[in-house]
Amino acid sequence: MEERGISVWLTIGFVALALLLGPVASYVADPFAAAVQWQVLAGGAVASGAAGGGLLVVEALRGRRLLDARRFAAVGLLALPLLLEQIFHAGLGHRVGFEGTRWGVVLLIAVAAPLWLGLLSALQMIAGEVPRVVVGASIAGVGAVLLVIPTDAYAVVWGQVPMLAVRLLMGILTVYAWWFARERLSVSDVLPAAGALLLMNGLVSAGSSLLVERAGWQPVYWREAAGLLLVQAGLMAASYWLWIYLLVRMRLSGFCMHPLAAWVAGLGVGLVGARFGAWRLDVAAVIAVAAVGVGVKARNLDERATVLGLRGT
Repeated sequence: MEERGISVWLTIGFVALALLLGPVASYVADPFAAAVQWQVLAGGAVASGAAGGGLLVVEALRGRRLLDARRFAAVGLLALPLLLEQIFHAGLGHRVGFEGTRWGVVLLIAVAAPLWLGLLSALQMIAGEVPRVVVGASIAGVGAVLLVIPTDAYAVVWGQVPMLAVRLLMGILTVYAWWFARERLSVSDVLPAAGALLLMNGLVSAGSSLLVERAGWQPVYWREAAGLLLVQAGLMAASYWLWIYLLVRMRLSGFCMHPLAAWVAGLGVGLVGARFGAWRLDVAAVIAVAAVGVGVKARNLDERATVLGLRGT
């Protein structure tokens, strides 16, 4: 299965995930935040809990078994990066003297996920090889992002170096968690795994809200916010289900291209609105789309000596 080309349905699912995580999520984010009085963590906890609970109820009504301890541990590792992120968001980094990095650094580390996969493979910390063309495509994708975002967004001063190191480790841990979960989950585990991950993330967001937002909590008019809450919960349920489905079914090297795909999907919406008037955006979009296409389709089989015509005579 690992050496088969990506199917049409997986391609459609990958594009759909990029749209859900990119422009659709961005479009819903501000109205939802306004509806919950800009208490983003608390609102996210409610939406994530509702989405996760809904998926698990659906699974129970279908008479399916929920996750066993082995699979639940794999989902728990998937939730760990968000937990660490929220811990630092709650101010732990400042308490230990770490100065936070800028948003561009976080974006670049996420887009570089195939590079972290290649690093883990080279260090033999995970099983399997990463096609070299995926590494090249990832480097091209990072270059495309650098063409667009301002320099100030990813500039690092000396005081931010410790947090930069932590974020790099978190990026590598995230990719390792993808591999770890993929090795232990099957297609039949997708829906309960998505529900469990949503519930875990909801609990993390609730805890972060208690630490960060509690002092400024405002009453939420749930009757008015109910519609947007349902939309946000539905978006999260669909995104998480599709995300885990693709994690299980795709080659991991191709799956790691999804942060870049989500970014370029959002960029594409902006380009349509601007009528392709900025050359940097146009060039970045072309490079990123090409990088995603190459990275998703790449196979180790294509790099073997017999395929390249390098077998000795």
